[in-house]
Amino acid sequence: MKKVLIAAVAVLFAAASVFGVVTFKNKVLDKNRLKINEKSSVSEIVAFYNNSVKNCKNYKDFGLDVKTSVKLDEINSESMILNEMLSSIMGYKVGDSREETRSFSFKNGVDAKDSEKTPLSVIQPANAYVENFNASSLALKSVLCDDESTSLSFEIKNESADLDSVLAAINPIIKGQTVSDHSQIAALAPNHSKFIDVGDIMSTVVDMLGISNMVNGSDNQNKDSVSNSGSKSVSIVDGKCIIGSTEISAVADSNEVLHSVAISVPVELKAGFKLVNNIIETSIQITVVQTYYFNYS
Repeated sequence: MKKVLIAAVAVLFAAASVFGVVTFKNKVLDKNRLKINEKSSVSEIVAFYNNSVKNCKNYKDFGLDVKTSVKLDEINSESMILNEMLSSIMGYKVGDSREETRSFSFKNGVDAKDSEKTPLSVIQPANAYVENFNASSLALKSVLCDDESTSLSFEIKNESADLDSVLAAINPIIKGQTVSDHSQIAALAPNHSKFIDVGDIMSTVVDMLGISNMVNGSDNQNKDSVSNSGSKSVSIVDGKCIIGSTEISAVADSNEVLHSVAISVPVELKAGFKLVNNIIETSIQITVVQTYYFNYS
């Protein structure tokens, strides 16, 4: 009887030990998974997103479609003639949008069609991870979690820069040159630059608006941007570019790997446009949206 009792106690101790090890291991795993929920702070949510971005940038074999759209939301000045001329110069009417989709097939971390394209360079932010973000510059919008996936969205608060600084920073990009020092571009919108390629957004907008040909300091031929009628010219005296509250929405699975990301960037140009001898304060609003679809099959 005594032997049976000793054996039973030994079994209980062994079972307790195993249970303790499993419980401890599960706690460690849960901690390492950076689990988030609807009560998590914006810092915790963004840390989860950052880790998912890093995991995707380090992933070797997957497909990726990147859809980019540019929409002209508004041209607003007191002159209907100027509004029409700017629309003609840009080739966009208010409400017009244009889209393009680029597809990548990564094998061993390199695109099958272009060896210079890697997940690190293609997924935002280009050639970098999301690091050292300023939580006070962010606003949490939503979080939905279940056992299989997490959907989240947050905003980066608006930032602005004067037009001369924008042009000085992105002119090499517009000219097709390789930019090795991105500090000047990052300075245009330092909080946005932690998450997105600000230079790509700004150069897209500047190219769309034809700003380079309208800013003072260009040569006479480029300075006068002529409307379709050829009878009037427009130039920009001064101005600033504003990147509005940018929304980032993402879906990641339980392994913290992204399945989709949508980045919506509202950009506004506020400037004095010179028409004949009048300077007319004008606002032009554009929205750039980039959507990423990941395929791991």
